[in-house]
Amino acid sequence: MPMNQAVFEAFRAAAIAGNAGDMQTSRGLSASEALDMSAAEFDRLAPSGLVTPGHYFFSIGADGEAEPVGYLWFAAIDQDRRRIGYLYEIRVHPPFRRQGHATGALRAIEALARDLGLAELRLHAFGHNLAAQALYRKLGFEPISIVMRRALDVHSSA
Repeated sequence: MPMNQAVFEAFRAAAIAGNAGDMQTSRGLSASEALDMSAAEFDRLAPSGLVTPGHYFFSIGADGEAEPVGYLWFAAIDQDRRRIGYLYEIRVHPPFRRQGHATGALRAIEALARDLGLAELRLHAFGHNLAAQALYRKLGFEPISIVMRRALDVHSSA
């Protein structure tokens, strides 16, 4: 279901904090650096918040639950000379994971993307998030680019 402003504010805070944690893990940033970068990125991508044109913000619901069990942020964007769907955020709260909520939400977004005439869906998955990668592969997503790193100890020659 589409988000209202109050749910959007909770989603924004959770998305920024969650992405900051992932940035800390994957990029070796301090907590404050990661939080600042995550907030700046969110605000750059959705400058008008909930009413950013071409962006869709949804609460993921579950039968019998009054509060959302997760959130999803999807946008129709121009990339590689065509209109595609980009999934910026899907997050299911820990007690509700592995119950099919993310799969159901992704299937619904796939249907919306088709209705919008989009050529494909894309998303980013952090390298350390193997569970998310497994879910995306199960649903037919495939890697198109892999960025790798090797941390260097400046005091070692190995």
